Amino acid sequence: MKIRRALTGLAVPALLLATSGVADAADRPAADPFASCAKWEPYPVSRLHTELLGLPETIPAATWTKFTFRVKNTSQGPLKAVALQVDAGVTQYSPVRADRKIAVQWWDKAAATWRAMPAGHLAFQTVPGGVKAGATKDVKMRIKVAGGPGEAFGDAVQDANYIAPDNTCGRGGNMDLYTFTVPKPTA
Repeated sequence: MKIRRALTGLAVPALLLATSGVADAADRPAADPFASCAKWEPYPVSRLHTELLGLPETIPAATWTKFTFRVKNTSQGPLKAVALQVDAGVTQYSPVRADRKIAVQWWDKAAATWRAMPAGHLAFQTVPGGVKAGATKDVKMRIKVAGGPGEAFGDAVQDANYIAPDNTCGRGGNMDLYTFTVPKPTA
């Protein structure tokens, strides 16, 4: 199920700039293009539309489930870089309430390897390459939820930042809430 919600000035651009980093040193690009942001476009100005494709409503525990993060450049010009965010969480309510560990990774085509997405509400992962005007960029993703004794409920929200050739930066124009269940293990 997908529930659309509007952005309402969620973050201060300076905070976004400080946290547009990556999961760890192994995932760090050679240079963070967002360090050169000359200014941040105010909401609701956006040059991007984002969505998660193929994230199922049921995700089995302890196994990788693949989906796609799609970025569409809705502007008339190219974007030099995009930084993606998937903020996900899972909670089990029975037999006891507990948050479950969750891992989200993206496929780095150039390195031919899976890389960890940074965790946290304002943590973004810069992905290689830009996006031409009107074009889409699909990034392969996968998610894995730790096992537990009961059924669990999860959600994921996607977002993105961008940088234009003139070093103007901004946020994606939409964030969507995707909900899913993690079934109770069968004995």
